[in-house]
Amino acid sequence: MRDFLQGDNFRKGLWLSLICLLLVIPYILWAYYVSSAEYVGKTLAEEKVRSYLFLDIFKIWVAMQISATAGYAWAKKPWLTGAGSLNEYAKSIPLIVFFGIGIAAIEILVFDFRLLATLMKIEAVNPFLSGRYVAQELILRFGIMSIAFRLLRSVPVAIIISAVFDCVLMLEGALSLDVPLPNGLLAIALSKGTVMALFYGYLCAKRGLIADMSVRFLVGMKVFVYLLLR
Repeated sequence: MRDFLQGDNFRKGLWLSLICLLLVIPYILWAYYVSSAEYVGKTLAEEKVRSYLFLDIFKIWVAMQISATAGYAWAKKPWLTGAGSLNEYAKSIPLIVFFGIGIAAIEILVFDFRLLATLMKIEAVNPFLSGRYVAQELILRFGIMSIAFRLLRSVPVAIIISAVFDCVLMLEGALSLDVPLPNGLLAIALSKGTVMALFYGYLCAKRGLIADMSVRFLVGMKVFVYLLLR
C-alpha cells in the first residue's frame, strides 16, 4: 500500500483515469441509448436507467483510477515500461500505425464480416468502440498486469494473467448476447482474443501503456468501416 500511494502515483493516475473516462463515456451512452436501448428498456424501469448509467460510469472510473495508480506505482523499468515517455512514444509512432491499421484490417477481412455479420445486422455498431478499448487497456494492461507483476515478479506470467482476464470479459460479453452464435464462433473468437491479448500485454510491457492504447484506439476505428459498408 505504501508503494501504491507514494509520490505522485495517485495524482498521475487520477489525470490518466479522467482522460480515459472522457473517452469511454460516449461508448457507454451509445450502448445505453442506441445499441442496447431495447434491452435496457425491457430490463430497467425508465426512472432507473439514469441511475444505473451513472453507477456504471462511476464503477468504470474507480476501476480505471485503481489501475492507473497501480501502473504508475509498479510498472517500472527495467521490467516494465510503464506509461512510456514522450520520446519513446515518438519513436514508436511508425510501429503504432503499422500495428493499428494492420490488426484492424485483418480483423475486418478475416473475422468480423465473416463471423459477426449476423450480429452486426441486429445490433447498432457503436462508433465509440475506441474509447472502450482505451479503458480496457488501462484496466487490464496497466492495472491487472502491474498488480500481477508486483505479486509474482514475472513479466510473462503477468502478461498471461491479464490475457486470462481479457478472455473472461470476452466470454461474459458473448454469453450475455441474446443472439444465437454460429457453431464454433465462440471458440474462434476466444482463440483470436487470447492471441491478441498476449500481444497487447507484450506491447504494453515493451513499449508502454500509451503506445498500447494508441494501437487499440486505431483498431477501434474499424467501426467506421462497418458504418460505411452497411
